[in-house]
Amino acid sequence: MKGLEKALKALEAAPETLRQIGAQELSDGADRIVALARQIVPVKTGRLQQSIDVKELKPSELTVTVGASAPYAGFVEYGTSRMAERPYMRPAIDAVGPEIVENMKRRLKL
Repeated sequence: MKGLEKALKALEAAPETLRQIGAQELSDGADRIVALARQIVPVKTGRLQQSIDVKELKPSELTVTVGASAPYAGFVEYGTSRMAERPYMRPAIDAVGPEIVENMKRRLKL
């Protein structure tokens, strides 16, 4: 994402308080990605929808992993030879990702 690399480099060299701000923005952004993905995922039984969550948050490394743990999550997201893709994670990340970057830049005054 445009601007993310610059923001992360600034955070790596920043005092702990600024790193905490960055980690909080990543955490809040991950929660927004989860909420949006749960809204747009195709629902049949609700299992896939409920499996979407923040999987790993590493504040010290300023990384977060969001995903779905249902065994068929990838088939829905990317499709198969017999089923068209029905993306839900990529659109959520594409929609919220730029907001995360802008919020980080605003709070860190970059």
